[in-house]
Amino acid sequence: MLSRGGTPDAAAFGLIGYEAQIGGLNAVATILAELAAKLDADKLAALAPRVPMPWAQRLGCLLERIDQAPEAKMLKDYVRKHAHEAAALVPSEPVAGHPRDADWKLVVNADVEAEA
Repeated sequence: MLSRGGTPDAAAFGLIGYEAQIGGLNAVATILAELAAKLDADKLAALAPRVPMPWAQRLGCLLERIDQAPEAKMLKDYVRKHAHEAAALVPSEPVAGHPRDADWKLVVNADVEAEA
């Protein structure tokens, strides 16, 4: 797991990991949209092996959904190489009948939008 370092990249993973306590993925997407300019694709990819794989999958997917695909590129490469099973975008929601995002190996069981 990540130490309590205060980098924006570590904070992004923390947001994903504790999304339920923060108010859900829409709240996380909103915060990520504000944080995005401070994120570094190389640092995100370097941190990915230190967090649970579903966190990397969810973070990358959310970054793409808030139009931050460049920050997600190296994370996507990591997920493609190392993720062995699909995770749920929202872990507390059912996955049956929901589409899969093959790039992120995620079951997209929620619509997520950053709030204005």
